[in-house]
Amino acid sequence: MQVGNIDLRGLKRELAMQKLFGSELKVINVGLAAFKETLDEHQVDVLQVDWKPPIDIDPGIRHTLLQHQALIQKANLKAIDRILSSKPSLTGLGKALEVIPGMHEKMLLHAGPPVAWEEMCGPMQGAITGALVYEGLAQNPDEAQKIAAAGGVEFAPCHEHSTVGPMAGVVSASMHVFVVHNDENGNTAYCT
Repeated sequence: MQVGNIDLRGLKRELAMQKLFGSELKVINVGLAAFKETLDEHQVDVLQVDWKPPIDIDPGIRHTLLQHQALIQKANLKAIDRILSSKPSLTGLGKALEVIPGMHEKMLLHAGPPVAWEEMCGPMQGAITGALVYEGLAQNPDEAQKIAAAGGVEFAPCHEHSTVGPMAGVVSASMHVFVVHNDENGNTAYCT
């Protein structure tokens, strides 16, 4: 609602945020205890809830995992060793289109495994929507959602392009990314 040049809903939201951040924090941390530890350091009262997502695993898959437990453990140790022995160095900064192999103007890289628009979580759809507007491929969020739903852009997992997409992270063609080279293993990775 507008009164003159004043957006009353926006003003009401801003006042509510000021009130929220001006009051004492009451935090319930679900899951990862490291978040609680940080709040403890700042003397914030936190209730820690030890919770993990329920695991509904197929008995056949469980059997296979148990059969290969030693092999999985060996692979995990090798991965940890490669991480610890890496020698990363920042070697550049550039537009994703110019530095990420296989990137093109209508490609959006996303965190996680391959996923179709309709199967993406809300935050990822929001990031895709924002990226389409940012790239000028859509004029507004509604148009961006229609383009994404209709297959007007290509989605690809970040890891298939040696890229990191934190959280619901999306990388689009004109976003700038860091270029990091691992001198120990000779690989290069990219991150916004």
